[in-house]
Amino acid sequence: MARQVLIFPKETFPVEDNGLVLRAAQNMLGWRNKYATFANTGSFRAARLVADAYDNLVLTLNADSVEVWTGAVTSGDDFVLTDGNGAPLPSGHEWHAEVETPTGLVRELHLYGAVEHPVAKGVVRIVRGQAPWTWLAHQVQAVVPTAWTCGRILANGDVTLTLYAEDAQVLTRTVSSREPFRLPRLRPERRWRVDLDSDPDTLVQEIVLATSLAGLGGASGG
Repeated sequence: MARQVLIFPKETFPVEDNGLVLRAAQNMLGWRNKYATFANTGSFRAARLVADAYDNLVLTLNADSVEVWTGAVTSGDDFVLTDGNGAPLPSGHEWHAEVETPTGLVRELHLYGAVEHPVAKGVVRIVRGQAPWTWLAHQVQAVVPTAWTCGRILANGDVTLTLYAEDAQVLTRTVSSREPFRLPRLRPERRWRVDLDSDPDTLVQEIVLATSLAGLGGASGG
């Protein structure tokens, strides 16, 4: 005999430039019928779930009624959203999010919008934006194959930089200074992904990658 029936009304939320944060309006174990709509089409590059417990917690995302991502979420940290081949998720107009959890309450779902950063004169500059914000999975698109030789990160603590070229990881290193640093020889590619990881108390303001030290203002490399 059924003792309880839960009805989940459809809720639709517009997506701003950097993404959106969905918050629980009432105490419920799972989320249903949460929709995010872009003005035209768009995608998400990363996400975060805030919950009381992470045992058997599963997030599923659908774009225009097609499932594009599903997986277990084991912590309250940001995580990257990619397809089965490591590529960015496809674009869609209406996104549908569902959260399955047998225990604990789901408090928030952060969805970070996919943004492409252009390369200008051999330099790409990514500056911290408005919330919601993550330093994961920033897509960089160059008109011609480009190889970075140096960079600079403005932060008040240690930061781990990871670079992907055409969805394949090619570099990871820890940066402990705000001074320019040199990079090892990298293969020129058009499409790059930039990930920064740090302690929660570390504030990252900006990262700059360049094909020459002149692009960093002519400062000497570290």
